[in-house]
Amino acid sequence: MVLTGHFDTVGVDDYGVLRDVATNPTVLAERIVAQLEDSGRSPEALQDIRSGAFIPGRGMLDMKSGLGAGLAVLEAFAADPNFDGNLIYLASPDEENQSAGMRAAGGLDQVAQDHNLDYVLQINMDALQDEGDVARAQAVGTGCIGKHLVTALVVGQEAHACYPLDGLNALFLASSLVREMECHPALAEGGHGDVSAPPVALVQNDLRTHYDITTPAKAWCAWNMITRRRTAGDVLSQCTAICAKALSEAVALHAARVEKIGATPPDREIPIYTFKELEERAATSAYYETQRETLVAELREREDLPIMP
Repeated sequence: MVLTGHFDTVGVDDYGVLRDVATNPTVLAERIVAQLEDSGRSPEALQDIRSGAFIPGRGMLDMKSGLGAGLAVLEAFAADPNFDGNLIYLASPDEENQSAGMRAAGGLDQVAQDHNLDYVLQINMDALQDEGDVARAQAVGTGCIGKHLVTALVVGQEAHACYPLDGLNALFLASSLVREMECHPALAEGGHGDVSAPPVALVQNDLRTHYDITTPAKAWCAWNMITRRRTAGDVLSQCTAICAKALSEAVALHAARVEKIGATPPDREIPIYTFKELEERAATSAYYETQRETLVAELREREDLPIMP
């Protein structure tokens, strides 16, 4: 059996006025208790921390508590003389950054060969969310959950801020995508009386590095997408259709507003390309291949990008 989880942590800024004691669990607990007593909020949390059975701190739920539970399991089975089997404890040093740890976990195949092991079960010790009365707080979910980081590069038509009707703001288009995609019910997969988290936007930025008076020409967005049965192709098809609807409605809204101002709106239709389609179109240019080779060479020289075997 493999017990696995990610061993990373978070910053202290989310603690607000408590960030100066965020790395001191004892003082942090005292300050949280005082804060909750003053505000009257979260009586359950107040009761838990007062009990002394819980330690507040960075990443305790996501997911040092899971790793701690795994260590307790190892300790318990190591002390059992009748235990027959093998436990492997795998703590990955990162999760959402470059996932070097999880990609390196592919080496478990070699571990199995070297030690004549047969993996029969893997438990991800990450937390399960319980929206109810916490009766399921110690449940183990079966199955497999996947995650995609769906991204979109939005290209508009820049214009001087004093002549905005001459262009189409990339931020306006990107905002339309974010509005349409946010918690879209068609993208929340369910089963067995449970529904996975719907998509949520994690990033929406324009690509400018400094202020200027022109509207942004490009912007990009990224969404967290949880899957159970859908393939990456399924997700891409769904998101493409949803984004096409959002862009069509955005163009129509923009045109209607331009007409109310007294101008004539241009006849626009925004195409959508998947990365593969865009690459195929770009590959017809010799300039693209030269730029691609240059970028690949630059990435190989970077020391902050792990190279996996």
